[in-house]
Amino acid sequence: SKSRMTASIQLVFYLTNSRFVLVRLMTWRMISAAVSIFAAILIFDLGKTALHVLKIPEYFPCQTLIFVWIWSQVLLYRVKERPLPSVAVATLWGHTTGFFAIAAFGSLQEHYFDTSPGYAMLVVLIAVAVIVALCTVTRVLRNWMALVDDGEVDEIEEEWMEQCQEYEDDVITMALGFLNAQVLRFCAVGELVLPEEDPEVEAMEHVFELQLYGWILFVSMLLATAARAKVHGATKSAEIRRVATIVANLFGMSAAWTLLFGLRWQWISTWAAMFHSRIPAKLLLAACVSIGGVLTILGLNIATKLLNDDFDPKPRTVRAITAATGLLVGLTWENTFGSCIEHLAEQAKGDTNEVMLKGALCIFLLVVVVPSWQWYILPKTDKRLEGLVIQAEEDEEDKQLEEMLQGGGSTSEPDEETGSETEMSQLKTR
Repeated sequence: SKSRMTASIQLVFYLTNSRFVLVRLMTWRMISAAVSIFAAILIFDLGKTALHVLKIPEYFPCQTLIFVWIWSQVLLYRVKERPLPSVAVATLWGHTTGFFAIAAFGSLQEHYFDTSPGYAMLVVLIAVAVIVALCTVTRVLRNWMALVDDGEVDEIEEEWMEQCQEYEDDVITMALGFLNAQVLRFCAVGELVLPEEDPEVEAMEHVFELQLYGWILFVSMLLATAARAKVHGATKSAEIRRVATIVANLFGMSAAWTLLFGLRWQWISTWAAMFHSRIPAKLLLAACVSIGGVLTILGLNIATKLLNDDFDPKPRTVRAITAATGLLVGLTWENTFGSCIEHLAEQAKGDTNEVMLKGALCIFLLVVVVPSWQWYILPKTDKRLEGLVIQAEEDEEDKQLEEMLQGGGSTSEPDEETGSETEMSQLKTR
């Protein structure tokens, strides 16, 4: 176990310091996506716990989703003048809002549209309508707020609008990807299964069918990613580029969710029987998925070198792949840590103590994970962000040096004769 852990750490060091730019970039982006997904699920669990403890009634399915959407937009506006926090908020709260959207529309799919895959697919259209409506309202408000002061959009406001679009696209692709995966699992199993559960009948042909759907979506993601790169090179229309990006990311998220359901269905029960516990089985699955993510990075690097020696990873052509891989890795590790947290919380006596202990553990993990992700991992995914962090560190060093010099200048200057005598005595001693 220790040797495997050491080998995994060494492999991560190797990939993050590889001489191939694409390998370094994709590794950092996969790690960033996995960590941000893990943190987003912790925030989502805390939100559900708070709703349960406070006993807040839910009058309609999208009530919490709309509240989190508004809260995220306010946060994005508050940090619009700071690039790194702006990207961090857009990424983390985009994932978090995506999980609240999954909870809202997944509940709708479970209770009212569970008679056939066709009816379940209607929820995808409902989700598109609701999220597009939210995007439209917030876009109108953003445009008004950007123009109300001086009548023009400056550079900071353009960056703010871009991060808001990144947030919205993240919510769209994550929620719709999950709903698509649920529909495909319905087709393979014959019934709508809850997200946290696996089907009771484990027929291998159904498992292979579900995994086949996942790999078809994965190949479709690769083709959509290549098409996205051509679209971005052929047109300057922002709307067309955004649609191409959403389509590629949607294929990736649908593939990640579908493969997660298929792999969990196939292996967790078998490994749990072998280890006499589900926690080691989930840990093993997370390790295998992480290795698969590493192999995906290496395979993509080899493919790009063979197909195009001039491939430039600076454009967001690989984002759909890293986002899908990061989602798959992040979900498996979160599932493992979530089981550990639940196991520890069950040791507390009483339902209230169990809920409080679980919430405290989630807060502790968030305090440890989120700052380190924002400061040390997220800047590695973008050269511009990394440059800003380096510049901020240099400015801080210059400020400290200036304060030291000012502090030294305020003291009395040594006498020149005394200084000369001291130097002469040092030279004689040498």
